[in-house]
Amino acid sequence: MKTPHNGRSLFPAGRCIMRVLVSACGILLAFVPVCAAKGQEAMRRPQQGQKVSFATQVAPVLIDSCLSCHGGFETEAGFNLGSFPGLIRGGRGGAAIQPGRAADSLLVKKIRGKGIDGQRMPLGGPDLSDEVIDMIARWIDEGARLDVAGGDLQAVAAAGRSQALSEDDLAAVRRKAAVALWKQVLPDESPEVASRGSLTVIANLPTARVESLAVVAASAWDSIRERLVGEGGGRGASQSLIKGGIVLYAFARPYDFSEFWLAQQGSERPRGVTACVGSAGDVVYAAMVAPEDEIDAARPMAGDAAFVVTEQLASAVFAARAAPSWFAQGAGRTLAALIASKSPAARRWRKDLPEKLASVGSAEDFLAGRSDPAATASVAGGFVDRITMAGKKLPAMLAALDAGTPFEEAFTEEFRGPPRSGFEAWAKQEAARNRRR
Repeated sequence: MKTPHNGRSLFPAGRCIMRVLVSACGILLAFVPVCAAKGQEAMRRPQQGQKVSFATQVAPVLIDSCLSCHGGFETEAGFNLGSFPGLIRGGRGGAAIQPGRAADSLLVKKIRGKGIDGQRMPLGGPDLSDEVIDMIARWIDEGARLDVAGGDLQAVAAAGRSQALSEDDLAAVRRKAAVALWKQVLPDESPEVASRGSLTVIANLPTARVESLAVVAASAWDSIRERLVGEGGGRGASQSLIKGGIVLYAFARPYDFSEFWLAQQGSERPRGVTACVGSAGDVVYAAMVAPEDEIDAARPMAGDAAFVVTEQLASAVFAARAAPSWFAQGAGRTLAALIASKSPAARRWRKDLPEKLASVGSAEDFLAGRSDPAATASVAGGFVDRITMAGKKLPAMLAALDAGTPFEEAFTEEFRGPPRSGFEAWAKQEAARNRRR
């Protein structure tokens, strides 16, 4: 299993664009046509007395009206609106925005069509209304600030929707975007879709198999939530793990998963990697090659499918909070070993851990993601399992990340030292223990 870093993870009715997708590690992925969700027009109107939000009010306008010419690999006039830094930087005509001075900003002049050389923007599309232009000008006069973390414009807008929409409305956006993403990767295969609360399973498998996976996934999701945000987390059982829910993609063939990996990562799937987690715009996902073992209806959490599904869903929870890949993987493996403890996969993991540890190299290689991906997942599980006392400290880490504490700071506070020294101490102890066996 490989967990991309998360980069936090549709649009005006009837209006479609070619949308740039970005994975959890921030890699440029692919293009998929998506449409705006109802209610975004309302999100664009600033509330009286409140500052204009770039994420929820300005970014959607720029995406809808400007990105087709000023985004992607080729941009008009060298002006790339695909990211917030690109917007601020401008193009060959100079800086597009003068923070605090909307009247002097080239962007405002262009969309008003006044005091400029050349044509009014957006070229070839309908003029923006005076109300929308005044809103953008007001945002600039207020300082032209970015109000959510992130640089990619699509990711910023997705983060804004996540903050502004209700749980149910965001869930509808995520599900629609998830199906669109599947169709972009495998356009010739219509998937089966099964939803269980805030979790949606999308797969090219027989209906009965998809329903069985949905049962396993829902049980795993409930167990993860109970361990992370139930009484042990001190935040109440109603706390959402991921607002708007998560999508589990299950692919019938390794080739299908390889296509998904290529679209998301822009590279060939590493050998031995059969699952991943990440985000693509509005979609927060776990993806995997469908497990081959039959799911026992009487004991759905006793098989390898339960172990793999639990691992991916739990990993996604931490990846969605920008935890580094190794920690998200380790948390996933730790919780899978607890929740699906009777699965053969749990026993195999513990048995194979010494061999995997010997193959990952230095702490620096492991933490930087330079070790063998399959070995890294196994070793990350052993390390996180030990330092969190078999998962008991994971709720505290989740709470710290939710409070906005940077990962390194949260880790050092909770485990009384940085990741590198902690890993080196654990690896030394494990190696000594293995020699005595």
